[in-house]
Amino acid sequence: MPWQDDFLLATVDKVDWELVQKEQGCASFNAESDKFKTQVDFNRRGAATALATITVRLIGAEKAFYRHNPQFKNRYEEPVFELPSTRADLWAITAGPIKNITGRFPQNAIAEAYRTYELASFTFELACIDKKEYAFNKDTGLQTVSLETALGVDTIETSNVSFQWKAEPASSFIHQAQELPTRFVIRPSEPCTYTVNLEAFLNFPGSNPITLGESKTSAEAVSLYSLIETSVEPASFPITLGETKTLKYIVSSLEQPPTNALDADSDNNIIYLLDNSYTLTIENVEWSYSQGDPPTPAKKAIEGNPYEFQANVPGYVKGQVKGFLKVSENFNTGNKARQSTVFHDNALWHTYILLPTLQILINNEPVGQQEYYLGQKIVLSYRLESGSGGSLELENQTWEISGAKVKAYNPEVLPNYPRPCNASILSAGELTKRSVDLFLYCLDDENFVKQIKINGAIKDRLFSAGATIKIEHPKLVEPIPELPPATCSYFLEPGNPYAVYYIGYKNNGGSNDIVKFDPTISNQTQIDYVIGALQLVSNNHWRELKEYNSENTPIEKEEVIITLPTNKKWLDKQFPVNDPGFCSSGQTVKIEDIYNDTPRIECDDSQPKFIQEVVAEAEFTLIIMARPAATAIAWDKTIWVPIKAFTWGWGGHAVKQLDTSWVEVDHSVVSFGFTPEKLLNIVEWEFVANKDTLYWRPKHEL
Repeated sequence: MPWQDDFLLATVDKVDWELVQKEQGCASFNAESDKFKTQVDFNRRGAATALATITVRLIGAEKAFYRHNPQFKNRYEEPVFELPSTRADLWAITAGPIKNITGRFPQNAIAEAYRTYELASFTFELACIDKKEYAFNKDTGLQTVSLETALGVDTIETSNVSFQWKAEPASSFIHQAQELPTRFVIRPSEPCTYTVNLEAFLNFPGSNPITLGESKTSAEAVSLYSLIETSVEPASFPITLGETKTLKYIVSSLEQPPTNALDADSDNNIIYLLDNSYTLTIENVEWSYSQGDPPTPAKKAIEGNPYEFQANVPGYVKGQVKGFLKVSENFNTGNKARQSTVFHDNALWHTYILLPTLQILINNEPVGQQEYYLGQKIVLSYRLESGSGGSLELENQTWEISGAKVKAYNPEVLPNYPRPCNASILSAGELTKRSVDLFLYCLDDENFVKQIKINGAIKDRLFSAGATIKIEHPKLVEPIPELPPATCSYFLEPGNPYAVYYIGYKNNGGSNDIVKFDPTISNQTQIDYVIGALQLVSNNHWRELKEYNSENTPIEKEEVIITLPTNKKWLDKQFPVNDPGFCSSGQTVKIEDIYNDTPRIECDDSQPKFIQEVVAEAEFTLIIMARPAATAIAWDKTIWVPIKAFTWGWGGHAVKQLDTSWVEVDHSVVSFGFTPEKLLNIVEWEFVANKDTLYWRPKHEL
């Protein structure tokens, strides 16, 4: 090799090797002086130091010497240098195996979920001259390893340890990553068995890694669905149109014993799996269903919100729920976010939407379960029953009821307390309520039958139900009483010098002079009835008066008496006419003394000098009324109702003779009746005919 200047070359003349051993005989080597290398062989563990002394000779130095020192001719000596020893410290050691291993080395995992392996600590022995145990802890590191040289003048130290993790078989379906030197994370993509290998290495400066040993953990990755099952609760159910059903997505543990069940309505939405190694939560739930194609997206329900399924269209419904299940390993990763996997799960449910059963109820019982009586108060309602036995309500419900729809009616009038009578009828608004109260009041065209119907809708689908009820009632049977004839006659009163002439009926005459109606009633119902009489009257009487002035010239003046200027009939005095009679259940009896009358017009009316002519005309409607007796139904739950009506009347024309007597004109005094009359309207009146309203008045005042 070149040596400084003047074209000098240095060459190694020789190398002297020497081996120093801590313990003689632990190592040997074969060295030749012309060799630059040697090989040390250790027979056993120990420390050795190889020393190399190098002799260097300079070539080409003679010429340079005489050029610079010509006065020293023949005195040149070739320069030889001996370099100080160079050493190599060597050790033969034994290390490992690693023992007392602690940490996290699970033997199971969930396919597609992350699984963490972590080394916490271990110990190992290292021997060179003497054996010594060393300890490693992931938090504090490796205890310092120190080796003394064979010369005893120096040591080599290290606390560097490294690790190599590997999952076998190292196929593509196991994702693996060494997250930290002591932490290894895998994620099997499918169920499998595998082995996690951990190798530990000791690293001295300038040396290859020294293997301390390895640890192998055999494990199995299982399917999540071998640990849980998912379902919809209920998975199959009947439901009725218009109903709502709460559906829950349920995740249940299959492990024995099970930890707990998880549903989307639970406050504690966690399942622990594989001995609490994993946490499963419901991240999200998507509901859908189909009644044909395509499926109908129903709802996305975050955990804590079950799905409220509404039955809107009848028929078969097939539903699906997609659960997003988040599986996280129960492992404290410090500040690093915990890795988790979201599994997509599908569960099925189905139902058949039935049509509800609509049924009319009377007094809270199905139609036909009771008898219904004329004059009775009933309560109409309905039952819209679902297939599950629940109760629904119609939308836009409306009742249809034939005939009179009476909600209140009271025709009773005391003699000295006249008042009008008008029935209270159910309004259109009241007929839209779920329940309706009414009294069974029948007109003649109904034939004691009521047609009842309820209409409504559920989810825009129309529903209706109808019922026909027969109304039990007492009946008036023949024979019908005959009406005695009206007359034009007179009677004498004590203290009155004049005979009292009249047209009509004499009030103190015999039985042939009194209008009577004693009906025969057949009551074949299951309850007792009270029977009474009600009479309406319409009068059109008039008479002519003649007055004379001072010249004895007659002045004509015409007056009339009339009950109702509008030609409607008035109540005749009171109702009931007389005390009502009683007809027991199952009896046919003649009801006596409930009605009698002696209507007439007195011709002179205490003014014999002036009245010259009288025309009488009267028409009556006699109505036989019935009411359930209080012995059968509470009195406030019944009303008076008609069972039969008759028309009758009388009239005549009489003039005054010169002798102040009165004579009938052309056989004009007549009477007619009792003729059956159809009642097509509710019996009502505005005025009452009595002594205060029946008086003579000028015609021009009407």
